[in-house]
Amino acid sequence: MTENELCPQHSGLVTELENRKENDIKLWEAVEKLQNRLPNWATWSMSILTFMLGLACGWIGALSNK
Repeated sequence: MTENELCPQHSGLVTELENRKENDIKLWEAVEKLQNRLPNWATWSMSILTFMLGLACGWIGALSNK
């Protein structure tokens, strides 16, 4: 068998290896995106604080109009 011929028993391994490399690249991109986002507790904290600020501004505005 020469170098240019593919072994029929192992020819699928090259394709499988290439597919796994592509999948690994996609997986690491997803992991990187998850690492760069804020944790859930920080997101919830900012949402609650923003809501409380809105309530305070509305309450102050309502009191100033009386």
